[in-house]
Amino acid sequence: MQLLTTPEDIIKLLITITLLLVLLLLPQSAQALRCGSKLVKTGDPVSRLQRNCPEPFWIERWSTPALQDNSIIGMQLSDGLEAWYLNFGTRKLVRRILVRNGVLVGEQTLGYGFTRAPEKQNCSGTDLDRAGNTLVDLYRRCGPPDQESVYPITVYPQYGYTIQPWHLHHPGAPVVIYRLVWTYYPKRGQTRVFHFEDGNIVQRQRVRD
Repeated sequence: MQLLTTPEDIIKLLITITLLLVLLLLPQSAQALRCGSKLVKTGDPVSRLQRNCPEPFWIERWSTPALQDNSIIGMQLSDGLEAWYLNFGTRKLVRRILVRNGVLVGEQTLGYGFTRAPEKQNCSGTDLDRAGNTLVDLYRRCGPPDQESVYPITVYPQYGYTIQPWHLHHPGAPVVIYRLVWTYYPKRGQTRVFHFEDGNIVQRQRVRD
């Protein structure tokens, strides 16, 4: 083992440690996603994701008014958005890839994956309540929902709401966020409804049949 004997050696070590810490603290969206031997990153076309990465086990789809609308009078352009959920197995984190108009614009991680996509489990209400806190947790335990929908909410950044890079907005203006809703009709217990924002459960409901 080589000892650090000079100030220059110590400075080099500190620089190396600092660089490693910076890399670890970088947000996931700033890093490239490795699929096999290929890298997929923000700005790439979705076709590159399709060719090189696992098939998504779930895709959210919604649309929102375009941030830059150059359409003629009487028309309104929309941005088509998707969130792809990619499973890399039990030892790696699930990736939620954000796609706008066919181009990758963001990335998140949402817990560890699973060995294979589960089929519909017909869980009980208790199973659903204990499934976890993300879309991945719920899907892994109980499979796909019986019903799916999407609805918009308006949030205000000046009141402390965290704006993600893929949230379309003008600086200082309210932001429209789209929430995903999954509904399950369990074999026992009341209907369960889960509201998701960026893949995380933000609201749970029990509905009497």
